[in-house]
Amino acid sequence: MDGSNRDISRAATVRERCGPSEGDRSLTVAALALLGAFLTFSLITAKFSPVVWTDEALFADPAWHLATGQGFTSTMWPQPKGTFYAMNVPLYFFLLAGWIKLFGLSPLAVRSLNMVLVTFAAGFVWRAVRVGGIVRSPRLALLMLAVLLCSAEITTIARNSRYDALCAFGCAIIFNGAISRSQYTRMIVAILIGMMLPLAGLQIVFYCATVGGIVVVFWPRFLRFVLCLGAGIALGLSALIVLLRLNNALGRFLSVLRKVKVLHAPPFSLRTPFDFAAAHPTLAIGVCILIVLSIAAWKRGALRWRSPEVFGIVCAVVIPTVLMIFYHFRGEYGWMIAAPILISIIASIERVPKSFASRVAVAGLLAIALVGAPLILAGGFVRAEGRDYSRVERFVAHNLNANDRAAIDPAAYYTARLLATDCVSVYHLPSMTAEEKSAITVLVAAPSNRSGFTEQLEGDWTEIASLPPIAPARLAWLRYPGDKEVYALTVYRRKLGPN
Repeated sequence: MDGSNRDISRAATVRERCGPSEGDRSLTVAALALLGAFLTFSLITAKFSPVVWTDEALFADPAWHLATGQGFTSTMWPQPKGTFYAMNVPLYFFLLAGWIKLFGLSPLAVRSLNMVLVTFAAGFVWRAVRVGGIVRSPRLALLMLAVLLCSAEITTIARNSRYDALCAFGCAIIFNGAISRSQYTRMIVAILIGMMLPLAGLQIVFYCATVGGIVVVFWPRFLRFVLCLGAGIALGLSALIVLLRLNNALGRFLSVLRKVKVLHAPPFSLRTPFDFAAAHPTLAIGVCILIVLSIAAWKRGALRWRSPEVFGIVCAVVIPTVLMIFYHFRGEYGWMIAAPILISIIASIERVPKSFASRVAVAGLLAIALVGAPLILAGGFVRAEGRDYSRVERFVAHNLNANDRAAIDPAAYYTARLLATDCVSVYHLPSMTAEEKSAITVLVAAPSNRSGFTEQLEGDWTEIASLPPIAPARLAWLRYPGDKEVYALTVYRRKLGPN
């Protein structure tokens, strides 16, 4: 064995000889209880937070087609009907297709996959922090896990049916592989999970390259692991290219990539910092905490290059910057920085647990937790009546027929997809022929979105029914920034005969 993980190996050897202590068992039970509570509460509240939105329908549709034997196709994305899906990488859709076969197509069924993935990912992060000796205090390790689960970034990816949860799951496994005491295990994990990453999400390739570079700068002994991870990523990219070429979809996929603006900084205004902080509260609050902890460490002469405070600040600055320049750093990517920041904060607190700076840090962690899941769910509870998806299901079922071909807003997706002959989104319309557009019989959309459909569909459309929004009776101000939607839909039918 090389010297890359001697401390970890010694700790593991002691545990093997002595067996798990009563404290270790209690810690494991407490962590499992936290994870179980997170998953249970997430499943119970899945239907009303958030509302069914654009990406949810876009990501569910290719998986539904695959699960129902219609091939890897979609009528929600901007590509011709019946062609191999090439608007994104495929692994999440393959996994979701199997999940839909088991549990069906509904908001709860689809969202539950990500809730399970996030629960396991958080558990793997906690394990790596403990086994790797990064945080030795059982209480602080549990605090890290609790804040991570409550953070807005983790809550978001658990409740949104996108591929971010799968990417987080893969990164958590990589984290555990990196701290393994077996060199063979480290290399195998790096290569195998590295192969998965390009198939799970291209953004995760940029992320792992950035984090890998930071880790090697701080701890050069991990170079071999990072190189093996890079080799796995190269193999995964090759597999992706082969898959797309075999299905005549590589050209469409590359056309999507060309729309990503490399070396392009987002526009800046006076509101930009505030908008960014609202979208990434763990990053904003966490950096403030790390600055306080860094000043305290500097005053006592303990601030070093490899100090957790320095590592956390470097991650907080470098990771979003690199992703914004070479790819993009949208709100759903906030989980990428949440875990490194929280781990760095907890590791710093452990060095001086009873100092004033540590008390300030704990207060900051409480703020991170409160503006995450509690605020998101409080906003959902306040809007529970307006977000009751059973209203949408009854409304759509009452106004659609089995022989309808529907153009729909994402909110109507789950019921309309199961009921109508076919469903298309506004994004798919430009890919349709004139004959296919003329076959559309019904439009289900929010009144504000009607023009986006009718400008692309010929004919006159008559309103036949509407589902009015139900605004909260009180506490309307209580919400996570931007999360104020309730369901509001209108059904329009095409007029028959001469205009």
